Amino acid sequence: MEMGVWRILTGACVLVCLFAFSPCECETTTSSLVDVITARDRRRLADVFQASVAFPDLATLYQSVKGLELTGSKLPSKLRDAACQYLKDNQGTSDLGNLFYATSVAALIGEGCKVTFSQAEDKARKILDGQPSAENIYFAVQTLTNIGAAISAETSQAVITKLLKAVETEESVASAGMAFSVGSLLPSSAGVNSLFEQIEDAVAQADETATSLYFEGGLKTTSLVIMGAFELASKLSKAPSITPVQAAKFGNYLVSSKYASSVSDAFYLMSSAAALAHNKYVVPVALVSTESGPITSSNPKLDVKLSNIFDEKVQSAVTVTLGDLQQPDGTKERRSKALTTEDNYIYSYNLFNDISTPGKYIVTLSTETKSDGPVAEIEEVEAKFWFQLRFNIVPTFKYRSPLLATYEVAVKSVRLSLEDKDQGVKVRTVSFNYPAKSTETIEADHHLKLVFTFELVNSKTGDAVSVHQAFVRFRSSGSEELYYVAEQKDRQYVLVVDVNKMGNDFGQNSGTYEASLVIGDFSIQNPLQWTMASVVLKFSGTPAEKKANPYAVKPTIEHQFRAPEKRPPATVSTTFTALVGLPLVLLLVVWLFLGANISNISNAGIWAVFFHISLGGIFVLYYLFWVELNMFQTLKYLTIIGAVTFITGNKMLRTIANNNKQA
Repeated sequence: MEMGVWRILTGACVLVCLFAFSPCECETTTSSLVDVITARDRRRLADVFQASVAFPDLATLYQSVKGLELTGSKLPSKLRDAACQYLKDNQGTSDLGNLFYATSVAALIGEGCKVTFSQAEDKARKILDGQPSAENIYFAVQTLTNIGAAISAETSQAVITKLLKAVETEESVASAGMAFSVGSLLPSSAGVNSLFEQIEDAVAQADETATSLYFEGGLKTTSLVIMGAFELASKLSKAPSITPVQAAKFGNYLVSSKYASSVSDAFYLMSSAAALAHNKYVVPVALVSTESGPITSSNPKLDVKLSNIFDEKVQSAVTVTLGDLQQPDGTKERRSKALTTEDNYIYSYNLFNDISTPGKYIVTLSTETKSDGPVAEIEEVEAKFWFQLRFNIVPTFKYRSPLLATYEVAVKSVRLSLEDKDQGVKVRTVSFNYPAKSTETIEADHHLKLVFTFELVNSKTGDAVSVHQAFVRFRSSGSEELYYVAEQKDRQYVLVVDVNKMGNDFGQNSGTYEASLVIGDFSIQNPLQWTMASVVLKFSGTPAEKKANPYAVKPTIEHQFRAPEKRPPATVSTTFTALVGLPLVLLLVVWLFLGANISNISNAGIWAVFFHISLGGIFVLYYLFWVELNMFQTLKYLTIIGAVTFITGNKMLRTIANNNKQA
C-alpha cells in the first residue's frame, strides 16, 4: 500500500511540475475536500431524477423520488402522479425488495397517494423468522418501519444476532453498511453497540489513494457504509470511528462522481454526501477561492470560502489563519494573521498592504474550529501549485493558495533617433510624451536606421520593470503591419531597425507608417498600445507588384444556354410528312387493283376481330412511344398486348384451318 501511494504521489508531482513549473510537496493524508457539489451540480442531478418518468422498476422510482428530496427540489406533480399510478399498478407485488421500495415511495409521497400493500408485513416478518441475508434483513426491517409496524424487543435482539452472523458469513462491506442502517432502526437495548463497534473494521477495509477513500464495490458500497455509519452514530449519540482525514477522503471520492448520469449513481452520491454534510460528528470542509482576480490596489483582498461538501456554510465557528507568505523570489515570511468573516462563509484579508514587488505569491491558510463542533480542521502541510490552477485543487491538509500581485506600468523617456547607418551619426532625435501622438513630421530614407529607446517603471515605486512583451508596430495605410521586438538593456528598452531592411519587409512600398508602442505582461494592470507618431519611410527599391488577392470576390459568371437551332419552314415539314404517308396510300391502291378483300375474315370467327384489334393496339403503342412513353413503359405495355395478339392470332389461324378442312 505504501509503495502504491508513493507511486501515485510521484506521478502527481510530475504532472504538477509539467503544468506548473513548480515543485510538488504533498502528503499522503488530507483533511480538506478538493471539490464540492455546488447548487448548479444539484440542479443537474435533479434533472437526472426527473428525466425518468417511465420507471423501469420500483428501485428506480424510489431513487428518483428520494433523490429529488435530497437535492432540495420539489416533487413535480407530473412525477408524483406517475409515481402514484406505478405504485397502484404494483401494489400486489410479493417481492421483498420491491415491497421496500414501494413502501418507501408511499411514505415519501404522503397522503396524496393511498396505496395498500397487504402482503408487506407478513412477507417481512416471515423473512425475519428464517435465516435471511443481510440485504433481506435490511429490506424487511425498512419495510416494517415504512408501514409503521412494531418490532418487538425479542425480534430486535434476534435480528441483531442474525445480522452479525450474516455479515461474518458474507464477508461483504456492503452487508456491513446495510447492517449499520438496520441497527439505527432498532432499539439501543437490542445490542446495537455490537454493530457500532464494527464501523472501524469496515472503514479499515477501504482502498486508499493520496486524496480519497473508497470500497471495492464502488459508489454504491461506499455510500452504504457512510450512510449506515452516521445513521447508527446518530442513533447512539456516539461519534463513529471515522477520523477527519478519512471523512475528507470519502468526500473527495464522492465529489469525483458528481457528474453521474444514471439515477442509481446520482442517488447514492446524494445520499452519502448528505450524511457527510449534515452529521453532528465530523464534517469535512473545503477552502475554495472566490476567484476574485489578482491582488491589486483596486482589489486588495484575498477572499476564500469555507464550505461543506454541498458548498454550504458550516454551522460551527471557524478561524481561518494566514500562515506563510512566499515572495516571488522564493523567500517565506510568517504572518499568522486571522482572516475576517461576517458569516463563517466568506473569509477576507487585505493582502495588498503586505506585498511590495509584483509577481507570483503563495499563501498558506489553515483552519481551527473555535468550539467543540464537527468541522474538520485543516492543518498545515505544504502543497504548491500556480495561479493557473483552481484554488481548490489542494491534495493536502494545508490550503496553499497562489496569488498574483499586479501593478501599473508607466512609460518614460521615449525617444526616436535617426542615425546614419554607415557613420553612426545622429541626424535627428524626437521625444514623445505618453499618451499623446507626436505632431512632428518624421522622414527616414534607406540610408538611416531608427533607434527607439524607452523606460518602463512601476508607477507606484518608480522602479524599473521587465515585461514579457515590448514591441514597436509599424502599420501602413493599407493595413499592412509588422512588429519589431525591443530588448532591455539596463533600465532602458532599445529597438534598432534598419530602414533599408524594412523595405524588404514591406515590399519596397514607400509611404507613411504609424509607429505604435505595444506593452503587455500578465502582471501589469494597464497593458497599452500607444501610437507614438507617423513616420514617412522612403525605400530604395521598386515596389513589388501587388499579387491578386486569392480571397477577393471573383467576377460573376453569367451562364447562358445554347440558342436553339433554326427550324425549317412549315412547308418542308408538311411535305416530308406527306411523303412518309405516301407508301400507305400506294399499298391501299395496289390492294384495290389486285382485288384484295376481307370476306374470308368471317371464316375466322370472333378471334379474327380480337386479333386485328390487338394488332392495331400495337401500332397505337408505337405511336405513343414516339410522342409520350419511354422505352421501359413501352416494353411493359407491349408484353401484355403482344401476348393477346399471339394467342388470338393462333386461335384465328386454327379456326380458319378447321373450317377449310370441313369445307
